[in-house]
Amino acid sequence: MTRRMVLRNVWIMFFAMVLIAALPFHAQSKTSYPEKPVQVLVGYGPGGGTDQVARAYCELMSKELGKKFLVINLPGAASANSINGLMEADPDGYTLLCIPSTISMLPTMGYVQYTYADMQPIGTLDMGMPLLIVKKDSKFKTAEDFFNEAKKNPGKLKVGTAYAGGQFHLALLDLVKKANINVIVLPTAHGGSGLNASLLGGHVDAIYCDANEAISQLKGGIFIALASSGTERSPYLKDVPTFKEIGINFSSTPLRGVLAPKGLPEDVLKILVDTTQKVVNSPKWNEFTGNTYRISHWIGPKDYEQYLKEELELYRVLLTEVGLADSKK
Repeated sequence: MTRRMVLRNVWIMFFAMVLIAALPFHAQSKTSYPEKPVQVLVGYGPGGGTDQVARAYCELMSKELGKKFLVINLPGAASANSINGLMEADPDGYTLLCIPSTISMLPTMGYVQYTYADMQPIGTLDMGMPLLIVKKDSKFKTAEDFFNEAKKNPGKLKVGTAYAGGQFHLALLDLVKKANINVIVLPTAHGGSGLNASLLGGHVDAIYCDANEAISQLKGGIFIALASSGTERSPYLKDVPTFKEIGINFSSTPLRGVLAPKGLPEDVLKILVDTTQKVVNSPKWNEFTGNTYRISHWIGPKDYEQYLKEELELYRVLLTEVGLADSKK
């Protein structure tokens, strides 16, 4: 064997060893995530709409990926605590954020300095159709009854909703404006449980919230929905008209989604996006959303980012109009 042939064989063996050594590492980098539990931050206490959705999401993600996805409740500061928690986390895929449209409101209100642009969108989970709800024994049997009373007695009726400056509060203010009525809007800091208690206790005449915030009372016949904020009737509440059907040019269909810290490794991002999409399109997820009268709704990272961009601009305008924008912004 010539010296040239020996050198050639040595180089062949060297490159073969390099390739063999690289293959396991490459495969591992693509398949090892997650190697430990994943935290999903929620800016509200247990039992609320976002908490319900996040827990269902975690259960299905755990089954798909073989590691626990755990809800971490960080209530307070209008859910700003959860956003700050995400921004302090490493971009390794082990800390995620499940949040509704409040992510597009808090920067303008001065609660946080971050926007969607500082994060990595994963995708959306569901779409809401907020409802105007009264007790079953209320004198208001239809939405028309309620709005006629509001016009006859301006400033008399009280309507409860979620915390000041939140998506439901702003939507309700927009509804009141477009319906040309004068009612007392009473935000609460206690989410669905607080709203339900205020209606049951007679402290308000109606509440405006997502269906899953009052799902037990609606299914039990304790509450009835007068109108829906959807662009069309909910498939789960077919007898409930939309506000547009009763002559009010108003709709609100907020999305809830999942985000991660910016800078995720590409393979981790792909696993999260693909698995989340699989979960949201699964029969189990549709069963969950159906049981809570919400609509399963998936859009991926790019479309979700565009949605958040447009939503941020929308809420900047609305918050400024109602005087809730931070004057320094």
